[in-house]
Order: sequence, then structure tokens, then C-alpha cells
Amino acid sequence: MAQGEWIVSDDITLPQAREKAIGQAKLEALRKAGVPEFISESNISYQSDEVDKTQNLFESITTVDVFGEITEYEIVKEEKKLNEFGNIIYTVWINATVVIHKEGRDPGFSFDIKGIREGYGTPDKLSFNVTPWMDGYLRAFIISDNDGIQLYPNQFEPQEMLKSKSLVTFPKSKSFEYEISTEKKSEINYLILIFTKQDIPFLEQETPQNILRFIGSISSGKKSIKTFSLLIKK
Repeated sequence: MAQGEWIVSDDITLPQAREKAIGQAKLEALRKAGVPEFISESNISYQSDEVDKTQNLFESITTVDVFGEITEYEIVKEEKKLNEFGNIIYTVWINATVVIHKEGRDPGFSFDIKGIREGYGTPDKLSFNVTPWMDGYLRAFIISDNDGIQLYPNQFEPQEMLKSKSLVTFPKSKSFEYEISTEKKSEINYLILIFTKQDIPFLEQETPQNILRFIGSISSGKKSIKTFSLLIKK
């Protein structure tokens, strides 16, 4: 079990402190697993208009550039208390699964993304441009609180190697669209793009947990990841 905490202040709200505390707990879990402290955190967080519906399940995806990463975690306890200065401290305890990689990240293996907007309507079309730094294979996933799908490749767009320095527009087929929508007042979805040196198929049931576990199982030296939060309004 790993613990993390964060102080609520004028600049940090209670939901944000909770998010930061979870991030700290993840870092502590990585340290306990023996992962060296060359760590970067990619946050994909969003607080909805309704405070009681703040999206918390995917507050952040913590990656370790060189030696490992968290593939899944469970919050087992949360606590709010005052410190000696009268500030609220938000503390969380998590159980986390850590995958340790023997191969370090390849800084030259990456890709550029353009065209992702922060906000979308219902229904709306999602499209983006990818420019790889090197030859490789792209997989795109969208996850929410309870659902996860593999956006690309799909039955209409088979996997193909993307060529270095060549801009590719997704969807690749002009007769096919990526449509996103929500039945709620507002909803946050997360677009996860993973670029790999080899074609590594995702064969599990499409759930957020299986998607994150799949991404975490690939060695850091063989992948590059970019994440985006998509605010969808009805």
C-alpha cells in the first residue's frame, strides 16, 4: 500500500488536492517497487461543472520514462484533516500494480499530434493528425469512467505502419468518421495514443482496466504515449 497527500490552498481546490495526492501515492508505489526516481507524470484531469460529479477515475496516468509504470490501482482509503496551520491535508492510500521495464525509453521514438480540441458537442466528429518521428504503429483508445474502446485500428481501418515524417490524418478513411457524444450534461473522455516500434495487437475485452494494463505491459523502449482529455457537452 502506498500513501500520498496534498494541501488544499487558495490555488488548489479539494478535488485538485485529491488528484495531486493520488499522483503522489502513485509515485510512492513506484519507489516502493524499486523504480529509480527518473519519473514524469502526465495528468489528464478535468473537473466538471457539477462539483459532485468531478471525474476522478482517470485523474492521471503516471509513467516512468525509463524503468517502469503503474498499470492499475485501487484507492483503499481517503482522509481529510487539518495541519497545525489550519490547512486541509488530503491523504489517500492506494494499492497499485507496478510493471518494471528493463529497457529504457527511446527519446528519439515519438510522434507529434495536432487537431485535438478541448471541447466537443453531442454528437461531434473527432479527427487528428499524426506525424511520426520514426516508422511505427499507432493504436488509439478512448476511455471513460466505465467504458473503453479501441478507436484505431478498427474493422474499417486495418493497422498499417506509419512512415517517418509523413503526416497522417485520422480517420484514415474518408467514408468513416469517429463520432463522440454523451447523454449527460457534460462528460470527460480520455484519448490515449500509443505509438510502438512493432505492431502489438490488443486482444483483450475493451475495458479501461484492460487498456491501461495493455499499455503498461509494453516496454518503455518500444513505445511513446500521448494523452488528451476531451470535454463532451450535450
